[in-house]
Parts: sequence; structure tokens; C-alpha cells
Amino acid sequence: MLEVPGFEADDLIASLAANITAAGGSAVIVSNDKDLLQIVSERVRVWDPFKRAAIGPAEVHDKFGVPPELMVDLQARARPLSPCPLPDAAHRTKLHPPRGLTASRRRRSWATPPTA
Repeated sequence: MLEVPGFEADDLIASLAANITAAGGSAVIVSNDKDLLQIVSERVRVWDPFKRAAIGPAEVHDKFGVPPELMVDLQARARPLSPCPLPDAAHRTKLHPPRGLTASRRRRSWATPPTA
């Protein structure tokens, strides 16, 4: 088990995947957490254990209408800002990705956890 105080699990998983791919390897992350879809690439895949399916860049784009690097923007627009969100706001966002999202927008910056 890996635990670093001050870091969430998805941050650690993304940092490990980034280190593996930087060293020339590939990574498969077993999770159904949509937050991890933003790091999917040709060398990083997500395996959804409930759907029993591998998720790569094409699958992210097919399902959400944006490439993996824009998932953080799409999710930020879909998440409610208050306890009483407008009805089906997330549904509308999923079906109609916001205009103006381009592949040049930055991915979420993943902090590299300190080494012990």
C-alpha cells in the first residue's frame, strides 16, 4: 500500500503512471473513477472492472465527446456548484460539450509526491 500524506489516491496513481511512461513503459489503471480518464493516453489505459472494458483515448472521446486531456474541463462544467443543482445539468453537458474547448488547453497538473 502506498500512502503519502496530503495527496489523494488519484494524484498518486497519476504520478506513478507519469513516471512509468516517462521511463518508456505503459500503465493500466484498474478503476471506474472518471477523474482518472484525463490521463488516458496511448501508453496509459484504464480498466473498468465493473464494465470489464479497457478505456483508451478513442473510448473517452466516443463516450464524452472530448479527448482525455479535456476531461477535467468537461467534468468541472458538469459538477454541481451547490447542493441544489439545476435539473439534468450534467446530462446536458455530457451530450453537448462546451464550445471553445481545444486540445491546447492544459491537463490537470499532477503533483509528484515527495520521495521518502
